[in-house]
Amino acid sequence: MKFQSGSIVNGEGDTAANNTRFKIRIRKTDIKADYHIVYKGLIYDIEYIYPDFKKNSFIDLMVKLKTE
Repeated sequence: MKFQSGSIVNGEGDTAANNTRFKIRIRKTDIKADYHIVYKGLIYDIEYIYPDFKKNSFIDLMVKLKTE
């Protein structure tokens, strides 16, 4: 898992939301964009899927940390 970007945005009222994105490379290639990843108890929503066009042996997932 590699950190890509992060920011704090103003939510409704006096709240702030965290917007943190990561890139995850996995060997499994049958992942769909409507899935989510659970890693070390944190939930990540999949935003984009980038396949390996040369060997089709892995995929890169662009994920967003789900915060409540």
